[in-house]
Amino acid sequence: MNGIGMEEYAAQYIYPYIWHEKKDSSDFWVDRFFSNGAIGSSVELELENDGVAEIVVLTRKKGDTDWFYNNSISKLNENLRQKYKSDSHRIAMTEDGIAVITIDTMMNENLPHKFYANFSMLEKAKGYIIDIRNNGGGNSTNSDAVAAAFIEGEFTNQRSLHPILIGAYKAWGRGMQFGDKTYEQVVAERGSSDWMEKTYKITHKRYYEDSTSTSDRCNCPGVLTAPLVVLTSPNTASAAEDFLIELDCNKRATIVGSASYGSTGNPLTFDLESGGGFQICTRHNIYPDGREFINIGVKPHVPFYMTLDNYKNGVDSVMNKGLEVVRKLICERGSHKNHR
Repeated sequence: MNGIGMEEYAAQYIYPYIWHEKKDSSDFWVDRFFSNGAIGSSVELELENDGVAEIVVLTRKKGDTDWFYNNSISKLNENLRQKYKSDSHRIAMTEDGIAVITIDTMMNENLPHKFYANFSMLEKAKGYIIDIRNNGGGNSTNSDAVAAAFIEGEFTNQRSLHPILIGAYKAWGRGMQFGDKTYEQVVAERGSSDWMEKTYKITHKRYYEDSTSTSDRCNCPGVLTAPLVVLTSPNTASAAEDFLIELDCNKRATIVGSASYGSTGNPLTFDLESGGGFQICTRHNIYPDGREFINIGVKPHVPFYMTLDNYKNGVDSVMNKGLEVVRKLICERGSHKNHR
């Protein structure tokens, strides 16, 4: 791009303006900012396809872009029959009775009601795939309601750390000369006390209220017990990650794809006089058992990635892999029942 390698260009001109540390989760913003610039200015791209290089000069303008490639990935190893479609989600079935459920957002307040409305149909499925690869989150109450359809009884739906700042302790900490010492080292030297813990942790911005909450059945009409696979990507974020963690902690799903976005939610929004604004995350979400996923993502049990050839040929290899995994789980479950 303009004579600079794409990685170098992104490192110099784009990544400094993106807050997220997990690079693959920032691809959307990187792609968007690559094309940004002053109206009327030109950008020179050196492109290569199948070993053939080409120079393309594009002029930036207002209005819609006529993309040659529109990210339409649809080719599977088999046909899916669409059974239900609404503004909240879509359900399709394979010939052998696997329900493929696509949920692109957890923001739609109709999701729980409309999902439960198809419960009797879903109960007949031999297995499930839930595709949340492009789900950027929304309302965690809605994601809890979907999770409740696959988990028996109550389950932990949130564990988060809320930062606490008490100015007096921060002021005391300034004179304590903690340096680079860990809290354990400070305790070994000066002893342990509530005052010392607060002073050290508030000074280092590590003092939190630890909050855990549980979800009830959310008026769910039953429990779907057949094998479940969930497809994820770096675009799976926020409430969709809460959904993943609930299923993962309860060992209820096999996650296929790539690590999720790796962020928390509950942003505090500030409006600027210029007309812009910014947001600050107000909590630090973690797994109920204390594991981190911020800037890490919820890791898949079966890592699987789209290749360049998949994109060029419009092949959804991740969905094909998910179908392979769920069918294996169905066979294993049937074998286990036969041996009891």
